[in-house]
Amino acid sequence: MNIKRFNWPLLAGLLLAVAAFLTYFSIFVWFPITRDFPWVNLLIFAVASLLLVIGLRRGFAAERPHPTRSKIISAIVAALGFGIFALFLFGFFVFARWLPASKGAPRVGQRAPVFTLPDATGKPRVFEPAPDVAYEPGRAERCVAGFLQRLLVTFVQLRVAGDRTQFR
Repeated sequence: MNIKRFNWPLLAGLLLAVAAFLTYFSIFVWFPITRDFPWVNLLIFAVASLLLVIGLRRGFAAERPHPTRSKIISAIVAALGFGIFALFLFGFFVFARWLPASKGAPRVGQRAPVFTLPDATGKPRVFEPAPDVAYEPGRAERCVAGFLQRLLVTFVQLRVAGDRTQFR
């Protein structure tokens, strides 16, 4: 029997492995439940691994029209997919433990330190925190969320204005 079917599980497994790798850094790092332990990404990688194994077995089937080419391509694609998975595991579980502890970082509730940086002309500028402003977790996320909300409202207002192109 001559099977001329496309090996879709292999390609789907590779695309899913790439998506699992990229979505941790672009989406799931923003939420504490998925940032602290990447359980969603590990589930996506598990499905990708299953698809890669199915595609690899299909690529090594004896009924393939071009068995040598099918074996080589399926082995390379599966190695890429499993390599991406291994890179993610190494980066999250091994490399992250090699980072030194941040002993000088401000603690929760502690005032930010005074520091000096050069400005655009090269002159040193002293930066002091605003009075009674302490580090508070989640503050930056709220600022970004507020900015995105204002940007969305502005976009909607421009769309509603239509040809008038004016703010309300």
